Amino acid sequence: MDKRTLRTRDAIRKAYFSIIEGKPAGTVSVSEICSVASVNRATFYRYYKEPESILSEYSRNLVREIPLSDESDLGATLKASCEAITKNPRKWRQLSRIAGSDYVSSLIAREFGKVYESDAKAIFAIHGFAGLVAKWLDKQIEGPIEEPLEDCIKLLDL
Repeated sequence: MDKRTLRTRDAIRKAYFSIIEGKPAGTVSVSEICSVASVNRATFYRYYKEPESILSEYSRNLVREIPLSDESDLGATLKASCEAITKNPRKWRQLSRIAGSDYVSSLIAREFGKVYESDAKAIFAIHGFAGLVAKWLDKQIEGPIEEPLEDCIKLLDL
């Protein structure tokens, strides 16, 4: 993408997130976003189908930062995923605050499920990991998330 396109998409995304701080995600209008981003409706629709598309794109980009390639060692994959999430807690917490921790948990579980779809133990571990991440993002787990994750990995003998 060229720089102008990136700037415009960034302005739209920032406008959406600034508006959503004060109201529920489903109530943000295209007109509001365009006004804050200083773009017209045609420009908005060139890049996004609807306001919720911005959140979906943001979520997909965050999930791409999670390494899901090593199917042979789920424990190592969970640890690497934990590192990826804790490198950028501000973005993950923003997503959790806006979309809800259940959304974040299901997003993580769904992405992992694509790799580990037929392994019952892995699915159980993935949902536990996703739940831990959601609780950590909501600050229901104090301190680093690595400690409870290590406990879960030992408990499941991964």
